[in-house]
Order: sequence, then structure tokens, then C-alpha cells
Amino acid sequence: MTLHDCIYRHFPRYLGRFVVRRLLVEATERWAARADIVLTDSHFSARDLVERASLPKDRIEVVYPWVDQASFEPPGPDAIPELRKRYGLPERFWLYLGGYDYRKNLGVLLEAHTALTKSHPNVPPLVLAGRLPGPETSPVYCDIAGLLRRAAPDSVLCPGLIAHADLPNLYRAADLLVYPSLMEGFGLPPAEAMAVGTPVLVGNNSSLPEVVQKPDCRFDAENVAGLTDLLRAATTDPRAFLCPLPEEFTEAKGLARYLEIVDRVSES
Repeated sequence: MTLHDCIYRHFPRYLGRFVVRRLLVEATERWAARADIVLTDSHFSARDLVERASLPKDRIEVVYPWVDQASFEPPGPDAIPELRKRYGLPERFWLYLGGYDYRKNLGVLLEAHTALTKSHPNVPPLVLAGRLPGPETSPVYCDIAGLLRRAAPDSVLCPGLIAHADLPNLYRAADLLVYPSLMEGFGLPPAEAMAVGTPVLVGNNSSLPEVVQKPDCRFDAENVAGLTDLLRAATTDPRAFLCPLPEEFTEAKGLARYLEIVDRVSES
């Protein structure tokens, strides 16, 4: 059985108002406790499943998600200029990608970026990639419309949904990926950005230190002033936040680990 994480036990809003949903979640955990092997995405999630969902520690196996090998292929000479034109992107920008539910902590990122834009010249605009939630969506989403109203004029760009095939070049085009999430079972966008050589800044919590292993590339996700200082440094030297992709997140290593576990299950 696969359980990516139990983030819902940290953020109860994900369980909703309906008793039936809570009962289904509890039933899922009871079912997992009887499985021969439970696969999960990180050592953080493994610890969390033991401590918060009471799963047997000796039955949990970590299989990291891996970055698609196609991401490592170098782009053609016109690929990134064409991408900029297609999505209306400027020559320089900072990128956020990864959804808009409330634990993604967009408020801290937008507050830090807005403060820096108002006090510092030459701050790249922030691109919020992906379809934004509407005003009548589920309470698990952040108030993105309210956050954007408080942002500095023309400092935030929202190009909408990005085609999956365009993601590697979107990362390449960005000066920096900023990922302020309060909790992740893994955190694939930073791994994908590192795979193509894009600098990254991520919250220093949950599984993210396993993914982004360079301490200088992590920040307290609840500290607006601390993130503002790092973004200020990134205006002049974003490459200070380059971090190599650990080998265990490559496709070959990920598949080998997965098949090792499949063989073990088959033999038993």
C-alpha cells in the first residue's frame, strides 16, 4: 500500500466538515496497518506515519519520487524564448509552482516579495504558475485573490496552467524557484528545478531538508523578514542558491529502489 504522507493530521482543514471523510481516513490508516509493506515518499513521512497514524515502523519503506529523465535533456536553441512568448514571461523572473492550498504558505512569499519590491530596485517579478483557485472554492485553498490585491502593482504574473511538457524549460527560464510550503511529504518542484540547474529556496521543514540538502537554500517558512533578506541577496546573485540534485532522486535510482521492494514482496 502507498501512503504519501499524513499531512491531514497536521492540518485538520483537509478532513473537511463531514464525519464520513474522517471515518474514511481512519479506515485507510487501519487498512495500512495490516499491509505487508507501506510505501511512502520520505523519511519525514515515514516518521510521521509511525507517530501520528500508529503504523508499524518495520513495515514502512521509503521510495523517493524521482525526476523524469526527460527533464535532463538540454533544450533546443529556441525552446526557452518560445516558452517566454507563449506564457508572456519576462527575461528575468522568480517562480512559484506547487498549488494553492493553505499550507503552501503563499502569504509569506507574497508579503516578502512585496516588501522587497517596494524598497529595493530591480526585483524580478514573481510568477505564480498554475491555475489559480476561484473565490468560491474549497476552504483548503488560500485567499489568493486577497493576497494579490495587497501585492505591489505589476510585481506578480499569473500565466495560468502550464503544460506538463513545458515544466523543465519553465524552471530553466526562472532565475529562482521559491517554495515556502509549511509541510511536504516530499516536494517535487524543488527537485525538478535542481535537476535543470535552477537555484532554489525552500522552507526548512518536514521533508524539504531531505530534498534540498544545502542549508543555505532553506529558510524559516514563517519568517517574512528572513525570506526577504534571502530574496534581497538573490536579486544580485541568485546562483548562490544553486543546489545539486541528490542522486537518489534520479530516475535510475528511484526505479532500482522500487523494483528492489517489488522483488522482495514477490519472494515473500
